[in-house]
Amino acid sequence: MLKLFTLTSGKEVIGDCISESNDTWTIKYPLYLHIIQQAADTYGLGLYPYSPSNPEGKHVFKLNLIQSESLEIPNDLNESYIRETTGISIVSSLR
Repeated sequence: MLKLFTLTSGKEVIGDCISESNDTWTIKYPLYLHIIQQAADTYGLGLYPYSPSNPEGKHVFKLNLIQSESLEIPNDLNESYIRETTGISIVSSLR
């Protein structure tokens, strides 16, 4: 199940939660969100590996280091995550 959460450090993370316990989440392919400037007055979100040394690995996050969890993940962010981790682009409409 895809989760979007904020760590107590302020870093926002999105990833595939493959297991949960009372005090941890195991996340596969965690990416952190970063604001990037696209043009003079235009900004967007970039997705970067949470751990550059193990970008496709599993990471255990302790729940006491998670500040908040988003209850809904915006569709465009969900699609970006899928594209980044699988190379698959979601087609939004067919003609």
